[in-house]
Amino acid sequence: MKFNFLFSVVFIFISTSVVPLYSLVYADNEHFTFAMPFSGEKGNKYELDLTFRDNQVKKFNIPQDCGQIINDVNYGMSNPINILDRKLWRKAINDCRYVMMVHQHEDVSPQTDFITGYDFYNARLTDLPFAQKCVAEDNEEFIQQCKKQQVEEGKLLIASYFPFLEIVKSDDSIMTEDCQFKNGLFRGRLIRTSDGIRCQPDRRANGLRLLSVDVGDFNSDGFLDALLRIMPIGRGVSRFPVLIPLTRFEENSSFSVCEGIAPELMSDF
Repeated sequence: MKFNFLFSVVFIFISTSVVPLYSLVYADNEHFTFAMPFSGEKGNKYELDLTFRDNQVKKFNIPQDCGQIINDVNYGMSNPINILDRKLWRKAINDCRYVMMVHQHEDVSPQTDFITGYDFYNARLTDLPFAQKCVAEDNEEFIQQCKKQQVEEGKLLIASYFPFLEIVKSDDSIMTEDCQFKNGLFRGRLIRTSDGIRCQPDRRANGLRLLSVDVGDFNSDGFLDALLRIMPIGRGVSRFPVLIPLTRFEENSSFSVCEGIAPELMSDF
């Protein structure tokens, strides 16, 4: 169901946007890093056999053939029944969304830079555009409120993008600290306090790993942006990176989500 929905979303986005079918061959792909299929080893390219709805199998090179892969999804040619085939398609689409995001507007030179110099690998969650204020007293009501809270434009819900992160009620026995990546890694529980969300570090808890940070003017507004690729880690989580494009318009201010980028390029499975 989720797999077919993803294809439907990608089809609607491409068919209704004023964007030509992708036929580009990307020349500079050395900076990309992907997990290799099956082995999980790191590399900047890989080959993948993808099965189509007529059981035809074609070999693709990622990221070289990302344009063709998205075209095939657009034409509804990819609809495999086998679970393994579905997972391979999901991986290819996820990696190609990343490639497409980085390469869009790559010929634009941003005029204003408030990104360079910020250490995203040790970023505080309070600097990132996550909603943190949930005020309900009842713990169950609080968790549901955090998940459904209406937020100002440019904000994300932690529970929406990363629903596997545990949110618990604070008490005097829990030692908390600022929620923060440390060398690209965050593992811990989100703790509700009167000051908003704080964290209880726990290396056994679910968490997030920042895989990469790419910079560019992704929405062509003249401001430099950063694309964070974040991998959920832990038990029972989706093993596909989440893409979050960020920007800011003043030095030392918090970040917001880039406007003008199709949500379908950022959405998780």
